[in-house]
Amino acid sequence: MLVDEQRVVVVAGPVEAMLGQVGAQQRGGVAAAVLGRFVETQLYAVQPLDIVSFAATAGVMIATAFIASVVPALRTLRIDPINALRGE
Repeated sequence: MLVDEQRVVVVAGPVEAMLGQVGAQQRGGVAAAVLGRFVETQLYAVQPLDIVSFAATAGVMIATAFIASVVPALRTLRIDPINALRGE
């Protein structure tokens, strides 16, 4: 039973990280859209509301957050909890 509980906890970490990342992307997208109007004169060959740039940036950030949260979770699943406790 302990192994199943460990997997649930390990899966909950990346899910929570992804939810936080999606929320941050939404707030950042709104802020970028509003502030893009102010820096429109400084942009070269890019519109202030360039959907491709917004989507590419969001995709890279979400992929990075996913990898950064899943890799430690997978490493955690390989460790036996009893051996980890004995090591301490």
